[in-house]
Amino acid sequence: MTDAAGNSSTVNGTPFTVDHTVPNAPSAAPDMTDATDTGSSQIDNITHIDKPDFNVGVLPSDVQTVRLLVDGSVVNAIVSQDANGNTILTPVNALSGSLAITYEYVDFAGNVSERSPGLSVTIDTTAPTAPSAPALATSSNSGSTADTVTNDNTPEITGSGTDGDLITLKDA
Repeated sequence: MTDAAGNSSTVNGTPFTVDHTVPNAPSAAPDMTDATDTGSSQIDNITHIDKPDFNVGVLPSDVQTVRLLVDGSVVNAIVSQDANGNTILTPVNALSGSLAITYEYVDFAGNVSERSPGLSVTIDTTAPTAPSAPALATSSNSGSTADTVTNDNTPEITGSGTDGDLITLKDA
């Protein structure tokens, strides 16, 4: 460096590297963990949990962290690892509805990869409408119709509910 009077100084400093190389995009879609997939199967990606866990696998060595995207927007997420070294992303804020979940890698220089393939999920936190009270069908009632007592070992029970909901009868 030289000043206006022509005096020169020695350059002191630490060398550095400028890195503009974007990490490779993730090749696999995220996977809702079995523990938080509460639908009719552990692979239907339907849950009542509003902050489900998403497994994004083991991170490549050139990746520092990973970001969770919901419908294309980055959301705050807790990043953790399971016992197998897989990275798990858990949204900080509650989610609901039908959503597209993706993720992207961030390397040590802050470069961001393209997004992963998407995972369609449904987060339904609304309880179903209560079914009508069950009733003993007249054809199964062996005594007085007012007492709802029967000696029929396979009685017919009637009632109504919402299509697709599971109704469970319990012994009182």
